[in-house]
Amino acid sequence: GTFGFVYGPAKSGKTIFCENLGMSIAARRDTFMGKPLNFSQVKKVLFISMEEFWQNRTERNKQQLSVFNEIDKQNFPYLVVDENFPYSMVNNKSWKIFENTIVESGADIVMVDSFTRMIRDEIEKSKVGSEILIRLKDLTNRLKITMIVIHHSSKIINMPLDIANMAGSRVVGQEADFILGINKLSNNTRYFKEVSTRYKQENELVTTFSINNNLWLVK
Repeated sequence: GTFGFVYGPAKSGKTIFCENLGMSIAARRDTFMGKPLNFSQVKKVLFISMEEFWQNRTERNKQQLSVFNEIDKQNFPYLVVDENFPYSMVNNKSWKIFENTIVESGADIVMVDSFTRMIRDEIEKSKVGSEILIRLKDLTNRLKITMIVIHHSSKIINMPLDIANMAGSRVVGQEADFILGINKLSNNTRYFKEVSTRYKQENELVTTFSINNNLWLVK
């Protein structure tokens, strides 16, 4: 029932991280990246992708799903929007489609790629960012869902992930219940980190990972 971000620099693995997490939840796996997934019932996941052409995403998702032998792929509770979904939230009509898509899916967990597709101005302008964030938090609360939004960092090279290097951090950090970071260093080391959490103590340790041929994260 919370709202937050997965953020990091380009090509660090943010989208694949969220896809893997969503599929793991839908498949009722016990753990993800060594962390427990505690669910007493089936959770339906909706992935709202506005960043890439649907065919590329579909081929990647098919490759990722190949790691599951135990699931019924026809009734798998992981849904992805089709090619008719808007590529940006530019007006009230597109926001209505956004909300109706979530409602009609029956999803418990909604992942959105990405935050920059929802704003038409610089996120650092507090009025612009705040309006969108309040809208997303209202949807999260009203629809009783968990919402995870993919976002970008400012350009960082071999710097530790910190809320200060998240794009629009001054605005975004005020509204997020959690901020999870993904980074890739110049030596190709990738890692995951809890950057900020409202309801628990952050884990200061990072989890390093690689991405295998099935586009799946390996701790």
